[in-house]
Amino acid sequence: SDRPSLTNQVSIEDEVEKILNERMPVYLSIADYIIETSSLTPKDIAGKIMKTMKTMKTI
Repeated sequence: SDRPSLTNQVSIEDEVEKILNERMPVYLSIADYIIETSSLTPKDIAGKIMKTMKTMKTI
């Protein structure tokens, strides 16, 4: 792509990893809820999100 690099990393993968590692503590500190999704199907993830939203009374 013609988009300029944010970190001057060699590969886009390295750049994304660097940025995510820098931002993750902030993301975690401001999250109301964190849902572990690594071993779930998309359907199960959607179900957990819906359950969480109902608990929060946002839906």
